[in-house]
Amino acid sequence: MQGSEFMLAGMFVVMAVSNVLAMKRAFGGKDNKEISDTHPTYLSPDGKTFAVWGMIYTMELVMVIAQLFPSDTTEEIFARKCPITGLDVRERLMLAFALNAFWLPVFNNEFYLGAFVVIIGYLTFLISAYTDLAPTTLPGVMQVILFSVGVSLNTSWVLVATFVNFVLYAGELGWKTNSVAGNVPAACGIVAFVGYLGCVQAFMGYDFAWAFVAAWACMGIKRMQIIPEQTRFPVKALSSTLANCAQYTAFAVILAMGAAVVKMAIA
Repeated sequence: MQGSEFMLAGMFVVMAVSNVLAMKRAFGGKDNKEISDTHPTYLSPDGKTFAVWGMIYTMELVMVIAQLFPSDTTEEIFARKCPITGLDVRERLMLAFALNAFWLPVFNNEFYLGAFVVIIGYLTFLISAYTDLAPTTLPGVMQVILFSVGVSLNTSWVLVATFVNFVLYAGELGWKTNSVAGNVPAACGIVAFVGYLGCVQAFMGYDFAWAFVAAWACMGIKRMQIIPEQTRFPVKALSSTLANCAQYTAFAVILAMGAAVVKMAIA
């Protein structure tokens, strides 16, 4: 699509503005912190964990700027089409950014089912774009840094956020333990799945950005479970089992990252 590089840049701006407006409660309702504090789930990480968004948006800004100055290699990458939808990489990223922007007012106004549907679409387009931007599909380290890292970070984080959104909505339907949405066994299972994907992405796909976010999210869940703070999570519901599961899962992902580095060094 002619001019699509500028359309992608414009949609990134829309997404960024939507995030600023959400933080200022311009959409009404509650901000994300208020919802997290008033609707705890067994998958919720602590507040520090959300700092990952700064890294995500920074690296996606790098990608958006870099693709404004296309080369033959860049155009070959972004012209790759999804075999299902026929959309190229830029078009899929535009849809992902648009759904991110839309998700915020829906979630802030506590329409949790609608928010879950939107975030599923958001994750779907991220995964679709990621398949053409994964490190192993790109010709060199520079292209990985410019085009892959931001999308990898985003996709890995939104995978976790999608699970949290699901458990939160299920909690609204009555799935609660000790006034917390979900339960410890389910949370441990999801943490293990996120960690497994992080290990695979690190060791098989050399995607250290994806793996980093998986480990980061697990450590955030661990901190939520070991630091008592009644205003954000019922103290009586804290689980050392979940904390240990999250911590060991994070360690496993970090170990896989180290093993991938050794594998690359001896290859």
